[in-house]
Amino acid sequence: LPPAQTDTPTREPAPAAGRRLRPGRYRTPPPGYPGRMDYVSALLPPAVMAVFFIGVIRVIVKTQGGANKAKEDAAVDAALARVEAARPASTNPDA
Repeated sequence: LPPAQTDTPTREPAPAAGRRLRPGRYRTPPPGYPGRMDYVSALLPPAVMAVFFIGVIRVIVKTQGGANKAKEDAAVDAALARVEAARPASTNPDA
């Protein structure tokens, strides 16, 4: 039987005379690991999305109430008045 394959990477061979290797360094990355992690490219998309999300929430909060509330209420009242005016009179004889 061939020897069982393991997922542990091979360690570098013993260093040549006069050359020291840092302990725990691999010759190749472990299987399933593409290489050195680039933290900036990993964290930039979530950070940008968080900034935009906070901006959207701030806009929503700032547009609620105050003068904008009166404008929104007036627009809704005008739209309801147009709908009521366009509705035909009912033919109910009791009214």
